[in-house]
Amino acid sequence: MRSVIAVCALVFVVAASGSSLAGLDGSMRSGPVLGKTFEDPRIYIEGWNVDEPFDGSWYWAADCQGPTYVAGQTYYLHRIEFMQGEVAGTGLIELYADDAGDCPGGTLLASGSYEQVEALGWQGADLSPHIQIQAGQTYHINLHVVQGGPSSFAMSGDIIPHCWSWDCATWEGPGYSFYWMARFYGSFDPSPVEGSSWGMIKALYH
Repeated sequence: MRSVIAVCALVFVVAASGSSLAGLDGSMRSGPVLGKTFEDPRIYIEGWNVDEPFDGSWYWAADCQGPTYVAGQTYYLHRIEFMQGEVAGTGLIELYADDAGDCPGGTLLASGSYEQVEALGWQGADLSPHIQIQAGQTYHINLHVVQGGPSSFAMSGDIIPHCWSWDCATWEGPGYSFYWMARFYGSFDPSPVEGSSWGMIKALYH
């Protein structure tokens, strides 16, 4: 009897571990975890100049960049990505309320760090907590850049106002000169995976 139970348990573990999650692309993700089903509710919500050609001729100077984000929809923000790469390193993204002028520095709403890889592409951070973004409301992003990498600018599209800081504390600007590239992911309902990073979620699936 014990051997039958052991075999059944082994079959269950193998079946559960055989499930996999693909990379984040805006679609739903599900799979069994100890007999339960997990769904990642995040979808692509909106972005800046996502279909425009990347402009690789600009490189970061100031250590922190502060683009202004005016939300087009009301949703729960989970993740922000920029077009980045060519240099590996640790980056940080913070989201601030618009209660201290035209640059970051007001109330910190959410933040998240990430490890940038050299391959140029959409890279960014899972944010915590998942705050509700209000359509038409202004927010400020503080992007602690990985120095040496190209700026997250397109060659054409919509100009995104931004500030910059050499010490990530004292801000200059805003300026109105660049076609920033960014993507925003979220959900239209509160997340059941609040506080869990995408990396932590993927670690549950082998």
